[in-house]
Amino acid sequence: MRTHATPLGGGFHVRVEVYLGGATRSGTLLDAGCYAGWVRRVADALADESGGGATVHPAGVGYWRGQAEPSTRVEAFVPQDAASRFLAHPIWCNFLAATNQDAVLVVVDGVPWLVQDDDTAQER
Repeated sequence: MRTHATPLGGGFHVRVEVYLGGATRSGTLLDAGCYAGWVRRVADALADESGGGATVHPAGVGYWRGQAEPSTRVEAFVPQDAASRFLAHPIWCNFLAATNQDAVLVVVDGVPWLVQDDDTAQER
């Protein structure tokens, strides 16, 4: 006897969490309006990939290089194939350049990914 599995409803979904820091790589806090705008844009991009919506959790405090800064978690369940597309989404180049940050932490199904600009990563 042989068996096989058929995905229902477009395949498996995985949890994607994005952690957005609120300071530049030198530690300067981002303007609150600028930061809120980027959180909204990332939530919209993640919602597009999920086909539903994204949850923006209340901002907390994160620590990067020993300094406290605002940190916001955006979360959604997305189809498994969309998760890899989201890791390569063009929003990351725009976000990193506009906010002068080194990287963004994206957790896909419990596995952390550090999304960096290729030029910045090569400088290190």
